[in-house]
Amino acid sequence: MKNYFPLLLIIVTFASCSKEKDSSFVIGVDNDSMNTFTLDSAVEIIAPALSVNEFELDIDNDGINDFKLVSEHNVSSGGVNQRGSFLIVLNTSFLVSTTEMIDTTYQCYNFSLNSTTTYNNFYSYSCLTENDSIQSINIFEYPKVYSSGDSYNCNESWLNSELILSYLNNSSSNIGPPYSNHNIVRGNWNLQNMKYILISKDIGPKSLYGWIKLSVENFKEIQFIEYSLQKE
Repeated sequence: MKNYFPLLLIIVTFASCSKEKDSSFVIGVDNDSMNTFTLDSAVEIIAPALSVNEFELDIDNDGINDFKLVSEHNVSSGGVNQRGSFLIVLNTSFLVSTTEMIDTTYQCYNFSLNSTTTYNNFYSYSCLTENDSIQSINIFEYPKVYSSGDSYNCNESWLNSELILSYLNNSSSNIGPPYSNHNIVRGNWNLQNMKYILISKDIGPKSLYGWIKLSVENFKEIQFIEYSLQKE
């Protein structure tokens, strides 16, 4: 089983302002300038425990898959419990609009329980003791969340990589003492209901724009309903 955790990568940001920008493009709006494919009902991409579930998309309908949606759930008797959903770019001519999030990881030690807890600022947990310490501060890029009717601008950040939609590490070690616990949340797509990911395709002097419409629940449960790309 291929493991996509934790997918914390150093990746390159691409600028798109030098490309020709089509001001008539509006996210979620289907018109004669778009090739839009909408499913009759949403495809569910949900990994049971100890497995991975994947779904590939051919956005430009050329017979080559451009993106992969991945759901994964890792568990073990030793206390591992990780759930995640991911968007992976398969075709290097495509880019994904992203947003930055500052991720601070903390650690604290509970003397009475003889345990160490690692958590980050996106999880509703705090040791609230003098033993808290910052382990790392990182800036991660995640697919930006758009609603129908939104538009893009020349300040968009574009990435071509493996991207986290949502991720939860709620693992605990039952081997000890000392014991260890993890309370880590990453990504920005959990509980987003039928929102849009902005994508672009490089065709030389200009870019074609489009979207992927989906929902994410329980960190690993993806529902995919639609994709679209401008006509050349």
